[in-house]
Amino acid sequence: VHGDITDGKSLISQQNGIEVEPINMFLCSVCYSLMDIDRDHFYKVLHLEENQQKIKSFCTDSQIKILLVSKSALTDGNSSVEVIFRTEITPSDTISHSIAFVKRNVFHMPDKKKNGKDHQEISTQFQVINLGYYGSDYSPFELTHNYVQNCFVPIFSNYKSVMENTKHCLLYTSPSPRDS
Repeated sequence: VHGDITDGKSLISQQNGIEVEPINMFLCSVCYSLMDIDRDHFYKVLHLEENQQKIKSFCTDSQIKILLVSKSALTDGNSSVEVIFRTEITPSDTISHSIAFVKRNVFHMPDKKKNGKDHQEISTQFQVINLGYYGSDYSPFELTHNYVQNCFVPIFSNYKSVMENTKHCLLYTSPSPRDS
């Protein structure tokens, strides 16, 4: 693995006034567990200059809405894995374990002045979708159906029932002397 790492932070994350290390730490914490990947290997690949540039573009370019992190086994005979960062989905992503980080419409970088709150603030900026290995025996249509049926339908149903309950809820106020 190549790349310049200085004190745990990539050189590019320190350039141009953008500090992406809080984003890096969030990506690490999510990807370690969901992708079952070696922490040291992931950290090194994450901090490669080309990947830091993609993360920086994802954070700063309002046209880029998705950061896709994919893991696939290499066919070199070893048990090594390749981790790829992209800002758009490609056909090769259908045969690898992929996690999509989708930016909210209003995205902002964490405020450095709020010490200790970076991770919490960053987690509210993204929707994280674990796509898994959806191409091996699972089509994108099945994946979408699975998410809609098991995640979004219950959310919409719950929202609808909450809205109906609040519509019928009346706030009682006693008559005021001013009402006379």
